[in-house]
Amino acid sequence: MFLLKKLFSRLFFPVPLCLELLLLGLGLLCLSKWQKTGRTLVFLGVVLLALVSTDWLPDRALHPLESRHPPLQREAGFGSSIDFIVVLSGGFKTDPELPLRMSSKDSTLARLVEGIVQYRRHSASKLLLSGGGVQEVSAARVMAETAQSLGVPEEDLVLETRSRDTGDQAEQVGEYVGDDPFLLVTSASHMPRSLYLFRQQGLHPIPAPAHFMNEAAERKAAWDYFPSHEDIAKAQRAVYEYMGLIWARLKLWAGNWSSVPSAEEK
Repeated sequence: MFLLKKLFSRLFFPVPLCLELLLLGLGLLCLSKWQKTGRTLVFLGVVLLALVSTDWLPDRALHPLESRHPPLQREAGFGSSIDFIVVLSGGFKTDPELPLRMSSKDSTLARLVEGIVQYRRHSASKLLLSGGGVQEVSAARVMAETAQSLGVPEEDLVLETRSRDTGDQAEQVGEYVGDDPFLLVTSASHMPRSLYLFRQQGLHPIPAPAHFMNEAAERKAAWDYFPSHEDIAKAQRAVYEYMGLIWARLKLWAGNWSSVPSAEEK
């Protein structure tokens, strides 16, 4: 199910979806009977590619996700009541020639930096680094190597290495934090889904978002409206998170529906 979910979701990522429309349209153009449909699909593929590769649409798709929870300021203050700063991994590079401390992807590194900032603000806390994956080395171990390089002592690091996705992380982290409140650090766009899944486990996360990608509020220069891979990445992030939220709610609905007793059981 895990691999099927990952593969299926990628069919609807912006670039694969554009290519699917274009390839299907080009294929239909070779058939005289379907040329009109083929031209329509090619047109839609080009328009979609233009929309997702310039920042107007990606920024506006990200804004509802990233604006729900502002950055956690120092004055928010939770004192010594915070035992764990939980940092969710955003993946890492698998190049074996790179040292682990240099292997974190941009989103993971941004999350980890915010996690260390919050860890230093709460002197009694520990960094709980969460992320397993399918590689020989866990995502949590990669983050731990980076954190130690940035001065976090090993005894203040707790590694959760069994999870494969956010739902797994919510289950596994619960074994460490119990009923106590904790700071949850992840990308701003990922925070709504993370909070939803963690609260479904009966946990009490306090959002501390990082890695804000939306730039809709910035003043734009003319060249900012040219297509770029950064905007495609933002569009992909937004699509992934909206699909993740829908999937999480469908799972909850399916679970609740299956638990309703049938007429025979009543």
